[in-house]
Amino acid sequence: MMAVAPFAAMVPGLLLRVAFVARGVGGPPVLHFAPELVTAVLVTGTLAVLAGGALRREETATRPVSVVLGALLAWPLFGVVSLWFHGVARVLAELAFGDLSGHGRPLRRRGRLLRASVAGDTRSLWAVGDAGALGPVDGAALRAAVPAELRDDVAAEWRETAVKEHAAIAAFARHALHLVAIGAPPALVASAAEALQEEIAHAGLAFAVAAAVDGAARGPGPFPEATEGDPLPADRRAALRQIACEALLEGELAEGASVRLLARLRGAAAPPFRPLLARLAREEAKHVRHARAVVAFCLAEAPELAEDLRRAALAPVRLRSSVTAAGQAGTLRAYGIQAVSDEEAAFAAARNAALAGLARREVSVSCTL
Repeated sequence: MMAVAPFAAMVPGLLLRVAFVARGVGGPPVLHFAPELVTAVLVTGTLAVLAGGALRREETATRPVSVVLGALLAWPLFGVVSLWFHGVARVLAELAFGDLSGHGRPLRRRGRLLRASVAGDTRSLWAVGDAGALGPVDGAALRAAVPAELRDDVAAEWRETAVKEHAAIAAFARHALHLVAIGAPPALVASAAEALQEEIAHAGLAFAVAAAVDGAARGPGPFPEATEGDPLPADRRAALRQIACEALLEGELAEGASVRLLARLRGAAAPPFRPLLARLAREEAKHVRHARAVVAFCLAEAPELAEDLRRAALAPVRLRSSVTAAGQAGTLRAYGIQAVSDEEAAFAAARNAALAGLARREVSVSCTL
């Protein structure tokens, strides 16, 4: 019975903490255990339990004292578990990516990237349905620009880009709904809807490039996870925090890195690929400006979120966009495919720009795009 007492004492507080995490809010400050405090309580509780055990062995009359001292063990246990839950909540709320895509706004659920698989159908309307998907670029010129031995790799990389752009459609749809939910101004909602339309075009363009290169008009398969994504907390401040962190990481950092990548790739690309990369870079830059306006709106509503945003910008990420060894090594740059080193450099530059903007408080609160 006495052995259970510490754990029983811990349950109410732990359940309270889990409830706060489940709602997406941090809970009252008293529940925000610093690592130093947890360590101090752990040491103190352990010593108290040892002392209680010694007293218990010496005199049964001191048994109530040992019960009290034994119950103190609940606090270090609760502190450690609470700190773990708090850390998980931070990771989820600050959107630490498993993988960070260099193309499009990622759609995630609890940190896991969601996207469709490429369907086996070789007559997908995503690749051939829009006759203007490639704009003024001749598909035959794209195919001719890629050596035969590289066409499979280049097509695979462009389809990887395509499914990311396809997932970005769902990401912007959810983002637009979240903006409506928090009462964002119409300019922000309108620009989110415009970005959604552009992501549809980006997905079709990327699938069409792949089809031009290898002759297989493949598109995305069913994507039931498109309706998923991290839910918006009911608490307004927590909702603003989530939206601001998403805008910072998915917009300013992920899409900001994409703009830098596309600009660099355009300079190294074969001529038929350059207009496509220029179009993608131009429209992704609009998405970055939208993200900055969203961050500005959230900071105007809750200025105390600035520190949360700085922590989010520093959250570790793993960059994995290329799916072939040739792409990762950088041998496909001429065909619009970035190397891992290109992604790392672009993301570092985007992160520095975002941090500098936060430090200078140069984000506008007007939400004018």
